[in-house]
Amino acid sequence: MIQSLFRLENSQSLLDEYEMVIVDECHHISALMFEKVVAQFRGKYLYGLTATPERKNGHEPIVFQRN
Repeated sequence: MIQSLFRLENSQSLLDEYEMVIVDECHHISALMFEKVVAQFRGKYLYGLTATPERKNGHEPIVFQRN
């Protein structure tokens, strides 16, 4: 789904329809594609799920926080 939203020209209008998004494999969220899509989400709830909370590149803070 992330790849599809990344390729859509107007993914913002689709994301605006949701108040909650659940991101599986959220340890990938520091990847540019994930980051760009998730940054567009303006809903109330954003949950991330992962079985790999520690990253080799040290980007764990990106997984655990969002302004």
